[in-house]
Amino acid sequence: MNNKIFRLYSIFVIVLILPLVVLVNASSFQPIFPNPMIPVPSKALVACPPICLSVNWAGYAIVGPTGSVSDVKGSWTVPAYSGTTCNANEFWAADFWIGIDGFSSSTVEQTGTATVCYEAAVYYFAWYGFYPSGTVAISYAIYPGDVMSAEVRYASSKFTATLSDTTTGHAWSFAATKVVKGAKRSSAEWITESPSGVTPTGFDVGILPLADFGTVYFTSDTAVATIGSGSIGSFPSADVAIITAVCFPSTVPTKSTTSALTNGGANFEVTWLNQGPQG
Repeated sequence: MNNKIFRLYSIFVIVLILPLVVLVNASSFQPIFPNPMIPVPSKALVACPPICLSVNWAGYAIVGPTGSVSDVKGSWTVPAYSGTTCNANEFWAADFWIGIDGFSSSTVEQTGTATVCYEAAVYYFAWYGFYPSGTVAISYAIYPGDVMSAEVRYASSKFTATLSDTTTGHAWSFAATKVVKGAKRSSAEWITESPSGVTPTGFDVGILPLADFGTVYFTSDTAVATIGSGSIGSFPSADVAIITAVCFPSTVPTKSTTSALTNGGANFEVTWLNQGPQG
């Protein structure tokens, strides 16, 4: 039995003995995989950007030509799982991340955190990814209320994803660097996502229901690109996409909404409304 399955087995035993939600800081548990944005077509929708609907994303994106984006930064507070239940038959997740690409391209260079309800336990963990390569868990623990600071930077033909926990008593920093073939560098993002899910046994369950995270607050959100530099709000409005997550194909109900920008265009929030379907 490998370590991951052993840890999950131990959690299941505890849950059988104590029938209540177990909160686990499990940086080694990673059954979720962020993906590029899946847009939702709509005849009533104006051009995207600026207003965009997505099956799996909510948040903001800066959209430019190929080769235009070289840096993205942002911070957020890890939201607590706010669901009323986390039962043995539930697999819900929410990702919070910043990154380059994925809005209209097939790679994503990203780092973030996850809030997951899986089989009666709630997990919080940090991760990075260079999609389509798999997501990699970061070994440091995170906790609800922790303030995360992230950056993805392109230089010398490589992407470097840096994630730091700036919370007193929990502070750490991690960085990973990789060459990503085919990366267009055509967008920068600050995103809450309904990720895809794979169980520890390897079963792919598709896009997961969105875990109830209440509201997540993104701050100090900036990017560097050939079309501008600075806060999200400092970029030309035609290049700024505000993304709402909805169900497909009806677009009802809305899964999560994105607020207007504040603090000079550097801050915003995303609010959970509905978990949506699985798959």
